[in-house]
Amino acid sequence: MIATLAASAQQTAKMSGKWTIHNSIMGNETEHTCMFTQNANEFTATCEGSRTLSGKIDGSKVTWELKSKYNGSPITLDYTGQFASDGKIAGTVTVE
Repeated sequence: MIATLAASAQQTAKMSGKWTIHNSIMGNETEHTCMFTQNANEFTATCEGSRTLSGKIDGSKVTWELKSKYNGSPITLDYTGQFASDGKIAGTVTVE
């Protein structure tokens, strides 16, 4: 299952700070606000509802994994995206 991802931040190519992640998965639209902390090419974030994620930056490519729950069952969302010149990230999310 693949969906789209869009997020925005104030600084291009940097993950530190507050981001809003928009998901569209099988017609279900959701948004999560997360606070990201970057250390070199790795980052972590805490999102609303005490969800956490971790990921990596490789040039303009960004990947991360978010563990959450859906209808009471554990779910993992794998994100892959690219930084754009406007400071946003666009990509896909795969649901395990």
